[in-house]
Amino acid sequence: MKKIALFSLAFIACLFSLSCRKSDRNNDKEVFSVMDNIMAVNFINDLYNQVMEGASLQTELNKVQSTCATYTVTAAAPDTVFPKTLTIDFGISNCVDANNVNHRGQIIAVFSNKYKVLNATIVITFLNYFYKDMEINGTFTITNKGLNAAGNKVFYITTTDATIYTQDKKSYVYYNCMFKKECIAGTGTPEITDDTFMLTGTASGINQLGNTFTSVIETALSVDNNCKHIVSGILKVTPKNLSVRKLNYGDGGCDGAMTFNINGATNNVVEE
Repeated sequence: MKKIALFSLAFIACLFSLSCRKSDRNNDKEVFSVMDNIMAVNFINDLYNQVMEGASLQTELNKVQSTCATYTVTAAAPDTVFPKTLTIDFGISNCVDANNVNHRGQIIAVFSNKYKVLNATIVITFLNYFYKDMEINGTFTITNKGLNAAGNKVFYITTTDATIYTQDKKSYVYYNCMFKKECIAGTGTPEITDDTFMLTGTASGINQLGNTFTSVIETALSVDNNCKHIVSGILKVTPKNLSVRKLNYGDGGCDGAMTFNINGATNNVVEE
């Protein structure tokens, strides 16, 4: 049984020789597709929270504040005309948030309407933005799809050809996704810390070794904003021409512990 610290393997690529990587793939032991998917899903959850925190602090999206970033809205109050642009500026040096995550640069979110309005969209781009010292590029879109049959708010999160660079900038991940985020608790308050979500959907891309993959959330991922880790669910990752890897996020504990199997061999992942 192997134990893997989340970013010590996936995002310090210089620790591994190319021949070792090729051997792992030839022997169907390659783990990068799984690790890259863990990182991408974590980033998307964090991005959603960063943008929604800014939007929810004021219903009219006119005055927001943060202990980590500077939030600027144009057009500002008392203008009620949309679209509005929310700029989340973390500065040029790393800003550490409440979950001990480093951010720097800018997230730029353009709101077509108030985010609680049906079919409102938030189009998100980046300017010299780094998440956990990994540069992020691309366009992400959040769409309010209204209430589902259970009466829960649903948001779609999509991106096409986003790029996430490794910390040493020697490699990068291409990522596409179509996720559905269902809010099952906490939406009646302006704070996001009491929100709980179920995340479902699919993704595809190219891992940092240049190999393609697809992934599907087989059992909805449980995202509790009181915990910085995904607490349960199963993500199925399929690298091209290799066997399926099933990533199990656990049984609800906020411990960052995950497991996945490759051809009967169990790998433990511990998220920092």
